[in-house]
Amino acid sequence: MRFNKNYKRGIFFLFLLLLLTTSISFITFNQKNNKVNQNSVFLSAPEDFYEPNNFPSLATDIRFNEANWLSAINGNGTLWDDDWYQIDLDPGEERLKVDLIFNHTAGNIDIEVYDGTYSLITGAYSMDDNEFLELNLFPSGIYYLKIFDTLGFYAGNTYDFYWEHLIPDDPFEENDGFWSSAWLTPNWYSDLRILGDDEDWFHLYLNPGDTID
Repeated sequence: MRFNKNYKRGIFFLFLLLLLTTSISFITFNQKNNKVNQNSVFLSAPEDFYEPNNFPSLATDIRFNEANWLSAINGNGTLWDDDWYQIDLDPGEERLKVDLIFNHTAGNIDIEVYDGTYSLITGAYSMDDNEFLELNLFPSGIYYLKIFDTLGFYAGNTYDFYWEHLIPDDPFEENDGFWSSAWLTPNWYSDLRILGDDEDWFHLYLNPGDTID
């Protein structure tokens, strides 16, 4: 009699354990639950260490990292959305140079320069690897770099960039080639500069019998 009672009690607990295990399995593999997990993974997509910098008011301050690659500051950037960076130009060094490096096959990336009031100055846009900017900016002070995708895909492509401020080029720039040569009239021109490998071209009109001194 005692054996039968214990036997029945064992069967009951075994059935209860089986029922609980089955319920847990239903909860674990329920389609709705999987959908929630998928959403959680999507929302936790990896960002870089410069976020949140999606707007100019949230721009990452790299003013004290001039002449350093971004990767040397806190790793490469990752483009899941617009990335803004704050820089500055010192008085007497109002020439900005930016080299943006990335692999275009992993996603398009472009760059723009904005002034301290968030007004667009210029940009570099192409459908191949890398973008480059070099221009004089006046006055000295705060500027912003916007790293973004004009196509709007934001595929999570990684990028690196380098920026520095230099002595500004002379007022005749950009006159680096024959077809962009600068017009000259008879006068004395001083404080002209050749920076790096940058050629300077000029054109002028001569009357018969004129000489160039």
